[in-house]
Amino acid sequence: MKIRMLAAIALIVIIFTGCAVNAGVDTMLIPPKLSEEQEQIYQALIKSVNSKISLKYPKSGANLSAFIVDDIDSDDEDEAIVFYELESIKAEGKSLRINILDKVDGEWSSVYDYSAEGVEVERVIISRLGEADRMNIIVGYTMVNPDEKQVIVYNYKDGVLKKNLSEAYSILDVRDLDNDGNNELLIVVNQTASKKARARVLKLSSECKYLESFVELNTNIVEFKQLIYGLVDNGVRGIYIDEVIGANALQTEIFTFENGLLRPRYGRISEMDMGKDLNVIRPASNKTMDIDGDSVLEIPINEVFSGYGDYPEPERLYKTNWFVFENNTLVKKYESYYSITKGYSFMFPSRWQGQVTAKIDSINDEVVICKYDGQLKENMKELMRIAVVEKGNIEDKSNEGYEVMKTKGEVGYLVWISPDTQEPLVPTKSEVMFNLMVIE
Repeated sequence: MKIRMLAAIALIVIIFTGCAVNAGVDTMLIPPKLSEEQEQIYQALIKSVNSKISLKYPKSGANLSAFIVDDIDSDDEDEAIVFYELESIKAEGKSLRINILDKVDGEWSSVYDYSAEGVEVERVIISRLGEADRMNIIVGYTMVNPDEKQVIVYNYKDGVLKKNLSEAYSILDVRDLDNDGNNELLIVVNQTASKKARARVLKLSSECKYLESFVELNTNIVEFKQLIYGLVDNGVRGIYIDEVIGANALQTEIFTFENGLLRPRYGRISEMDMGKDLNVIRPASNKTMDIDGDSVLEIPINEVFSGYGDYPEPERLYKTNWFVFENNTLVKKYESYYSITKGYSFMFPSRWQGQVTAKIDSINDEVVICKYDGQLKENMKELMRIAVVEKGNIEDKSNEGYEVMKTKGEVGYLVWISPDTQEPLVPTKSEVMFNLMVIE
């Protein structure tokens, strides 16, 4: 018991002391056991630098290892990239290094060492860009100021690592944005005192020259929530950027990259001010997502439930409408009750439109969908109830007439359906099963 208590106290100290947070992921996690090849690379690096080192791990993306093995010079043989710090040098902002290793006579050997531009490695992507037959090492760094990020694009040739691009960024990705078979580099950066927020697409010509297209973003952005892709216009890839504005609000801009040009398609504030666009500003938790898995993204926008319009804000209850981008506008696809905290959305049958409202049973922690006849009343006809319970409580809830519709981890999603078969608004079990979406 004493050991457990000490462990809990130690965990609290780690969480609440600034020095532990600033120490970084590398010092708080036990590094994974190295594979045989990684161990050989590690020993070759140690031999080269003749010092103790700390391996540095990318924090996101597909390459999460400190050892990135790939053919970075297109010679049909793999090289290794390792990010590390010398234990003997801890000067802030100057200790992160990159080492390139290659096989010489079948043995790994360090062939190039370079002082990196940042203090932490955010992301590493190895990819060609555009039409150029050059492999690029694309590294996102966190700088000394943790709010600043820099993307550096290197190429490795003839035993030398060369820097060919350096840009500030907030969001970074490499993807075939226009479905031409070649990847592009997408950089989204927030506004500064001297520059407006913008999204940029860069690719390389066959002569290794950067070709760029950019658009300026809204001017009220505090930070970016996410970058996500979804199909628009019969298979064209849409670029959706969820932007945080104010203290707790979200807006979305939509773009496409076609014929070498990045095009704004939706969400510019100037257009909304002129009344051309639906107001997509909503709570910051309402992220754009593919709610139904059809590769077309939905934007969740809240609307006051019927009967709650005259209530004060803290007492209002909201339904969530899900909109898709079609024919250069947003079209409502679903109405729903969306519980972000409990991780589900129940999509309303089309016959419910304008016919239902909801209330919260706070005693049982359930949402109740009711028939709406023009005003909120205590005795409104209940159509269904949704309860989210721990798996250990499912049996008790089932004994009360609830049925399990979905499960996720240790949680069950149960529904009680009204037995009134004469009421056309009462959903069927199959309808509920199909329309209840559990958010992953």
